[in-house]
Amino acid sequence: MMTFLNKEITEHIRDGKIFVCACVFFLMGILSPAIAKFTPDLYEMMSEELNEMGMKVSEIKVTAFDSYAQFYKNLPITIIVFVLLFAGIFTVEYQKQTLVMMITKGLSRMKVLLAKTLFLILLWSVMYFGYFFITQGYTMYFWDTSVAKNMAFAVMIGYIFGIFIISLMVMFSVITNSMSGVLLGCGGPVVLYTMLAIIPKVGKYFPTKLLDGMSLLRGELLPKDYGWALGVTVFLIVINFIIAAVLFRKKAL
Repeated sequence: MMTFLNKEITEHIRDGKIFVCACVFFLMGILSPAIAKFTPDLYEMMSEELNEMGMKVSEIKVTAFDSYAQFYKNLPITIIVFVLLFAGIFTVEYQKQTLVMMITKGLSRMKVLLAKTLFLILLWSVMYFGYFFITQGYTMYFWDTSVAKNMAFAVMIGYIFGIFIISLMVMFSVITNSMSGVLLGCGGPVVLYTMLAIIPKVGKYFPTKLLDGMSLLRGELLPKDYGWALGVTVFLIVINFIIAAVLFRKKAL
């Protein structure tokens, strides 16, 4: 399995996808505090035009919360880029029929599935925490970050949501042979959960609740308020991986 995992890493380094992914996460990590830092300057530059339109601009005070707010606003963008880049991790193999050759040479299907899943999880871990630490480093430099509460939990729930997306990627990569099917399988549930979350008292049960880290940082919510969403998300992650494993054993390659 480790040989196949090394093959995945090497292959995606050569095709440049890991580099592109790293650039996007790195850029977003810088943009989060940068946007917050320069927002007052932007409003000041536009103040005269706004005053002429009858809009009075008061002094804007920026804090660490503004940087963290940008972090969570940019997080869906990083997830979308991650999915777009690696949604074909299985489907390309189907089209080239490379998995058939590997399996006929003795590599078990479970090792293939585990290696590709582990590659996605390791890559997400590096990219996500790199994104966070870049944002955190600049935020600590410009502002007092001690005002933020429940930081570790707020960071981890965003990470777990990414693992949930990976579980969807793996499951739908087994169910469908097309990249468009994987993209639809990842985006469809998220859109559905987002729409259902509009219903009062229902949103706390869905994985999309885990993207609301700002309520934790501001102290508006406590970690226990995410219990249902976290439990449901972990349950879905396990179920998705089990379904993928069962179906992959029987899948015609």
